[in-house]
Amino acid sequence: MANRGPSLVVFRTYTGMRAVLYKPVQPEDIKGFKIVKAVPPTGRVNNTTVFMMPADEKASVH
Repeated sequence: MANRGPSLVVFRTYTGMRAVLYKPVQPEDIKGFKIVKAVPPTGRVNNTTVFMMPADEKASVH
């Protein structure tokens, strides 16, 4: 199969009262990955969207 570039993983993590309902992602949950970008909440949204890739990937992602 042709190389399609780095594999990305996306997750959302919650803050505030939502963290009571949904367990926030902890550093030990993402071992072996590096965070490429984190999009903080805006307006009434209270979760952060995080993009990450395996820590051994060499390609850059924009």
